[in-house]
Amino acid sequence: MVQTLRAFSFTFSIAAASFATLACSSPTVSPTDTGASRADGSVAPTDASRPDGTAPDASAPDAPPSNTCTCAGDEGCVTVVVTRASDDTKFPWKMFGAPADGTGTLIVSAYNFTSKTTAQQRVPSAVFTDSNARYTIELGCVTAGSNLVNAYLDDNTSMPATVGFDTVQSSDYIDSCAYPRSQKFTVVAGEKKEIPLELGGSCD
Repeated sequence: MVQTLRAFSFTFSIAAASFATLACSSPTVSPTDTGASRADGSVAPTDASRPDGTAPDASAPDAPPSNTCTCAGDEGCVTVVVTRASDDTKFPWKMFGAPADGTGTLIVSAYNFTSKTTAQQRVPSAVFTDSNARYTIELGCVTAGSNLVNAYLDDNTSMPATVGFDTVQSSDYIDSCAYPRSQKFTVVAGEKKEIPLELGGSCD
């Protein structure tokens, strides 16, 4: 009986010591847990690729260099800057809810009416729930003349992967379109042009 009590006392002592060790241990922090503070109190991961070790902006992606292309004599270099309206009441994730969530593939295009050619770039995992969202997209060399330039967020990524006139625009209520839609711009051969577009709400 005495041996049994001694064994129980020894076991209890080990258990108590183990519990004390767990209670006093500091939490393990991953290197990606450090960075710039976001509005909600969370932090953005530190970008180790930056020389100064600073963290990227928590609200918007880094913009690539603008207007860096060299084009043929009958083309112009086009960059499109896509932002969103500050009023989010017309966006599908506010109007309809799921499955719209403000995240999807940003599709930016320029369709030339004369050559019937389409220049297009796509940005996967683009987020527009933040009012400060901003994406700078270099379309590259676009045929000079009148072009239909458009941008929209393919929220449910349902748009075909093919590049053509049928993917320049969207009429899906879940997607978010630039207002006004499908604007015409003149691209001048040999010149560099930056076009601002603002997403304003549902494409329906």
